[in-house]
Amino acid sequence: MLEGLLAVGLAWVCFGSFGVPIKSEAVRAANVHPLVYQSYKTFWTFVTCWLTLAAGVEFRFSWWGLASGLAWVPAGVAAIVAVNHAGLALAQATWQIHIIAVSFLWGALFFKEPLKSLPLTVLALVLLAAGLVCMTLASVKPPAAAATAKAAIPSGEIVGELGEPLDVDGAGAVPSPEEDADDVALLPKASSDSDNGWPLETFAALRKRFWALLEGLTPAQRKGLTAAVFNGVWGGSNVVPMVLSGLSAPQYVISFATGSLIVNALLWAAYLCRLTLAGWERGEAPVYPRLELRVMALPGMISGVLWAAGNFLGMVAVQRLGDAVGNSCVQASIIVSGLWGILYYREVQGSSVWRWFAGALVALGGVVLLAFMHG
Repeated sequence: MLEGLLAVGLAWVCFGSFGVPIKSEAVRAANVHPLVYQSYKTFWTFVTCWLTLAAGVEFRFSWWGLASGLAWVPAGVAAIVAVNHAGLALAQATWQIHIIAVSFLWGALFFKEPLKSLPLTVLALVLLAAGLVCMTLASVKPPAAAATAKAAIPSGEIVGELGEPLDVDGAGAVPSPEEDADDVALLPKASSDSDNGWPLETFAALRKRFWALLEGLTPAQRKGLTAAVFNGVWGGSNVVPMVLSGLSAPQYVISFATGSLIVNALLWAAYLCRLTLAGWERGEAPVYPRLELRVMALPGMISGVLWAAGNFLGMVAVQRLGDAVGNSCVQASIIVSGLWGILYYREVQGSSVWRWFAGALVALGGVVLLAFMHG
């Protein structure tokens, strides 16, 4: 179990940090298309997978890797769509909660993984999910900050929480302000009374923010949440083929990366055909997404390598702890990404920091309890 928990902790570092390189000003200004960004992750996952052979791992290949690619690549594209439309905090929490649920169902119901106590396992999952929600709601900016940020944006251009113009429906198509306002403006700042009686008033303020968010979602934000749910439900199964293949995590990495590369290429072919046909119908030259090599070469490499490392460590966690426990524990990587936001980017300040840490403690409690439930 110790090896599995170590893999979980290292996966947190990788998955919680792989988004940092793409938050540079140059990458934000480039407005990288979701499929392009996913392609960088896929490419570096394929490049780094061969390091397992250099480490002495026996070469084994399984076409189950294609199934993993079918689960991961479309879900990865959907994740960028979700972030652009619903915001990073809300989108990430949504897909991670669904991944937790999907992983538990696969592990407990399909693979019949041994659990010491089903009720305590469910309690651990609830604590983990509740902690993720608390950290997310504590991370959103108050209306004043959102208004200040929007004032600096040129007229007609909307940006998501990563700072990039929203452009996910096609090359150069930016939703109108009426369609897509940032989710942070929907959430009322907690009153000063909510800061004096921690922790009960803290969670009351978070609950108020949660309901305000649900009531004020725009159509574009609902589209983003739909993409986040797809990412969680569909992408949450990408490790299942490894279990079915019978290969170990180090042996399966090459199959995963190869299958993902094939699926990524097929998605590009389908998307380029769609853009070409649409251009012909309009009588215009088709506009294709730019690869942005000059801007994305280094950030794309760092981000892709970190994701590939996190994916490998996640596979090890699933192999050692099972899908229900291992993959669910890995989803707490939002703790590391949140620490980046607090300590480096200063995105969370004041009393919201204490709310975030309260949610982190709840999530960690769920992880610890979940780890002990592995049979």
